[in-house]
Amino acid sequence: MKFASFGRERDLSMIEEYVVDPELKARYLKQTAAAHDLNEGIVTADAFIDATREAVLQSTQTGRDAPLILLARVARYYPECLGLWDELAESQDWQNRFTVACRLYGAVPDAVSDRLFNRLRNDRSKRVREISICRYENRANEKGEVAFGVYDSAQFDERVRKGEVKI
Repeated sequence: MKFASFGRERDLSMIEEYVVDPELKARYLKQTAAAHDLNEGIVTADAFIDATREAVLQSTQTGRDAPLILLARVARYYPECLGLWDELAESQDWQNRFTVACRLYGAVPDAVSDRLFNRLRNDRSKRVREISICRYENRANEKGEVAFGVYDSAQFDERVRKGEVKI
């Protein structure tokens, strides 16, 4: 199945037009081309994962948004790409773990988010712990409505024990 886009040419031209930093532009172009190549069956998911890894790991915190948004879009149709979230969550760099924590239960599917939350809620970085708990407790419910404070992070282990959450 293919992910929705405005087309390769349009996506690439938007990057060319709006991204000023030449290094960042090159990484975005490579990742976007790999995504479209994957969509067309020219390359495997590994090529897209490699391009995304390069785009994310070599970018500043603010420069990671575009590649991670594209990763979230592509991973809906190519779940093998979700492994990159695990890679970032296991990183020695707290900023990589923080990047994952900020996107729990939004850009990352709930089942994967639960597994990552289980790891990040006990992270050695206070910022990572706090944001992952916040993302768990203040997220969309089953109807897609944001439900502030509905989920209690202290009850996570109990939900796992009952089988409501699978890790």
